[in-house]
Amino acid sequence: MEESVAEIMNQLGADENGKISFQDFTRCRMQLIREIRKEEGDLSAKSDNSCTKKLRDRIASWPTSSDNSL
Repeated sequence: MEESVAEIMNQLGADENGKISFQDFTRCRMQLIREIRKEEGDLSAKSDNSCTKKLRDRIASWPTSSDNSL
């Protein structure tokens, strides 16, 4: 990670002293929050689809009433 410090500081808009403005900080923070929420949403959707498919497969394998008739 130490190798990435210069790149990260550049992305944050830091000056030669390593300082960034509050405006740059809040801009980067909001961008990161949006990216994190998008990733969480993507992971949640994948997880939900997988769970939903598993549940559908289990329900489809349940016997119907005609299979259980006396």
